[in-house]
Amino acid sequence: MRTWLPLIAVAVLASAAAPKPAIQVQQAEVRIPAGGGTTTTGYMIVKNGGDRPDRLVAAACSCAAAVTLHESVNQNGVSRMLDVKAVDLPAKGEVSFTTGGLHLMFTGLKSPLKAGDKLAVTLSFERAGPVAVSFAADPMAGMMGMEGMAGMDMHHGHSPGQ
Repeated sequence: MRTWLPLIAVAVLASAAAPKPAIQVQQAEVRIPAGGGTTTTGYMIVKNGGDRPDRLVAAACSCAAAVTLHESVNQNGVSRMLDVKAVDLPAKGEVSFTTGGLHLMFTGLKSPLKAGDKLAVTLSFERAGPVAVSFAADPMAGMMGMEGMAGMDMHHGHSPGQ
């Protein structure tokens, strides 16, 4: 029994001293599509605590046929949703995926979502590799902080009259 004590002590110290991962994801949520639709959006804050920049290059979930990176932009008064090949994440920085900006697009959902469901999503980074994230399903996902965007059409991402 005594021969195990030093090994246990080393294991405990090693786990306590283990650095937290460079990539951390907060506020990961996916909007419940209206009317049982099979396409929806995901939002999150991605933080890079590392000393080197990284890039988010892909996302995947067994819950959907595809999960892609998108960005909503306004070009000459016309709202467009563009595919994004990768999202740069600066060293010691963060990137927010929000309504009207960067977001994940889930297409071909395999089953209806209900409030409280958790989706296991894998985000793939150039340097950090795969990062497993649990996204919470919420009918109001991505709407936090939108109260300051008066005049914004929440469904289409453009101001009325443009």
